[in-house]
Amino acid sequence: MELTTEIALLLGALIGGSISILTTWIQHRSQINRDLTRIAYEMAVKEYETIIANSPGKRVAPLESFVTYYIEYLKIVKSNKFKLNDISKLREFRDQLNKIYQNN
Repeated sequence: MELTTEIALLLGALIGGSISILTTWIQHRSQINRDLTRIAYEMAVKEYETIIANSPGKRVAPLESFVTYYIEYLKIVKSNKFKLNDISKLREFRDQLNKIYQNN
């Protein structure tokens, strides 16, 4: 079968369009992940600053534990399968994080 100009043009348009759609989809997912990380960081900083201000002299876990918790929190909450019992899993995750820093 010989490749005619029309078929080659159609194939080129299909491939080019597909690549454009794929690139846009990948960029969109990356942007969503960056936004969630930024939101998690902002939430963590607010909570961290509040705890520091209201608990002078008390040992507080480092900021990274708060950021880690809120990243996990946003992943679970944004999923379409979110259920209320997931909150107890989040609390267990936070307790485990806090134990790591209490032992050090």
